[in-house]
Amino acid sequence: MKFLIDTNIFIPLEPTSPSEIEATTIATTELARLVSEVGHQMYVHPLAALDIERDTNDERREARGILFRKYPQLPDPPNISPQLEKTLGHANSGTNDWVDNHLIAALKADVADFLITQDHKIHKKASRLDLKNRVATVAEATSIVKDLFDISPPPPPAVKSAKVHSLDDTDPIFDSFRSDYPGFNEWLRKCKREHRQAWTIKGDLDHIAAVCIIKGKRSSKFGLGRSTLKICSFKVSERYNGLRSVNS
Repeated sequence: MKFLIDTNIFIPLEPTSPSEIEATTIATTELARLVSEVGHQMYVHPLAALDIERDTNDERREARGILFRKYPQLPDPPNISPQLEKTLGHANSGTNDWVDNHLIAALKADVADFLITQDHKIHKKASRLDLKNRVATVAEATSIVKDLFDISPPPPPAVKSAKVHSLDDTDPIFDSFRSDYPGFNEWLRKCKREHRQAWTIKGDLDHIAAVCIIKGKRSSKFGLGRSTLKICSFKVSERYNGLRSVNS
């Protein structure tokens, strides 16, 4: 999912000195962390660089120009059509309103999924184009992104949740996997690097009595940006009521 950020999001997100940390810096930083963690990305509009170039402070302008290049730019964003200009209103080339209208035009053309801005004028303009639900404040965007997180159902009391890389891969429960699947070690290494989730039940001598490795699998069939829960591997130790296993 692509989140287009306005300059009023970029500036508090990327302060160039301690004195420029704003009230919204914490909120925008948290939003950026969540977007990255859930596997999506923030974009800037190429024309937003004009907002930065208007800064009269030479050192700050140069620093923001460098920080601006951290973010991917929307590729080939559309121009404002005469029909769109009629709806949004005329704005002189290079002005703030002109840049704002181009942000809305990009959203209208579906170049991005959401536009994040604290500018109420943009929110009002977007409403004229039935884009109100795709223009969000920082708080609204944070709520949207949190809703995209993969939430695994809580395990029963006897079952413990852990990351795969925290499991003892020398535990006897994995022996038959290695016998049956020649590529098991490489697959398990992949699970560790992907920080996959696992559920385990402890047996005696601190051995694993049962293990289940899961993965959130993205699928457009179940909603925008959502994931379904996939069981990658499930096994009960032979010492505990037989062997049940599947690998994927």
